[in-house]
Amino acid sequence: MTDKNQQSASQQGEGSYEGTRDYDERTKQFLDKKGKDVPQLARDAADALDGPEGDELRKAEEDAKDQGGETHGQT
Repeated sequence: MTDKNQQSASQQGEGSYEGTRDYDERTKQFLDKKGKDVPQLARDAADALDGPEGDELRKAEEDAKDQGGETHGQT
């Protein structure tokens, strides 16, 4: 393994520097655009779970978990 490959491999693992930078940048962009709306967006999401599409949303969440996706804010 070359030094460059070793360095790249050492930056990977549970997460990666590149993935973290990407996440941070996308989060910043979202908050710059919608930051003041986050409380209302959270209420809307909670209402959607209690509404007619709630079962479909919960199924989509379970499908994402089954495929290895993460659900942020839940353990």
